Amino acid sequence: LSRIKMRDVIKELQSRGKTIFFSSHELSEVEMICDEVAIIREGKLLKSDKLKALVAEKGAHITLEQYFLDIIDLLHK
Repeated sequence: LSRIKMRDVIKELQSRGKTIFFSSHELSEVEMICDEVAIIREGKLLKSDKLKALVAEKGAHITLEQYFLDIIDLLHK
């Protein structure tokens, strides 16, 4: 219930043109709330772009979580 309320508050602020920095490990929440995404690992910026542009790099219907796992996997190869 608290996630839904928080999401509603953030969406309301967005509708008023406010910029919100939202940090989360819950990537499904990030997908519902954010227009732009930055992926940071160990203090280093790995990727930053509009959400739609990031996931479009990997395919038509990929989730942010799948994108994130692909990026992390590339670092370990």
